[in-house]
Amino acid sequence: MKTVLICPAIRPAVPQLAENTPLALAPILGESVVVHWIEHLVTLGARQVQIIAADRADYIRTVLGDGARWGVQLEVIAASLEPTRGEASARYHRTRGAAGWLPAPHDVVVMNHLPGCPEHLLFDSYASWFAALVAWMPLALTPARVRVSEISPGVWVGRRAHLSPTATLIAPCWIGDQVFVEPGATVGPGAILAACRT
Repeated sequence: MKTVLICPAIRPAVPQLAENTPLALAPILGESVVVHWIEHLVTLGARQVQIIAADRADYIRTVLGDGARWGVQLEVIAASLEPTRGEASARYHRTRGAAGWLPAPHDVVVMNHLPGCPEHLLFDSYASWFAALVAWMPLALTPARVRVSEISPGVWVGRRAHLSPTATLIAPCWIGDQVFVEPGATVGPGAILAACRT
């Protein structure tokens, strides 16, 4: 099954998120936006993924590779402008026929939200970014996330995190791999401590 992912280009409301990396590679709970989408689409049966990128396509291509990590054929296509869903559908989907594509809305996806959370737009503001991360916490434990577990309701911790036994963790909170929580620290509610692995 085939699918197209449209990378968000620069968004004026969240310039710091794109300073060092394209928005598609922005870190969310230990992975990037595009990796969360690839993993989700693979569970739906995707085997060929085309990624349209108007911002630093070569960098995205270098980070993601050929898709072998997910068992898919992956192609990153550079674009001069971010296409709309309709434009991408007309160019990359309909011109190649409808057979063999994931059903809508997963045939062509604009990555301005996370899988299963279309009501939480990522790049409208920093507040919307944070709200989307908090909403995504319960959904981020996918079959591919083998190093993170929910140690108590609403508290997710990476297996390589270092927690002091005197730390207080208040749900919801996310503590990713390689994070150190010192003695006496209070984490949460709504705290996210994570590093991105792309």
